[in-house]
Amino acid sequence: MQSPKHWQDPLNAAVGIVLAASPWLVGYAGVRMPAASALALGGVVALAAIASTFASRRWLDWVQAIAGGVAMLSPWLLEFSKRGDAMIVHLGLGAVAALLAASVLVSDDGPHLRLPLGRR
Repeated sequence: MQSPKHWQDPLNAAVGIVLAASPWLVGYAGVRMPAASALALGGVVALAAIASTFASRRWLDWVQAIAGGVAMLSPWLLEFSKRGDAMIVHLGLGAVAALLAASVLVSDDGPHLRLPLGRR
């Protein structure tokens, strides 16, 4: 088995798994919106990061970055910003996921990020 091209991908997979499990780990599994958001966005980050570990594709890194950004915004978009524990988890883990994915995009593309349109 070959090692991953980017060290960030396995780490971001772990971040996604923790985000997806956070409703049970932190204790807001009974609150519908934040629990569903964490499960869905954490799953997207984890699956895209795992796929990117084995087949490095720029669009997978964009998916991780966007999902992390949406996780950061979801307390306000889905109106659970008053639920402090869920908000902190979404902000923190969303930021980590977005930053890890952005660091891969910058390391591959340099300072000029290109959208995942067309081939390289």
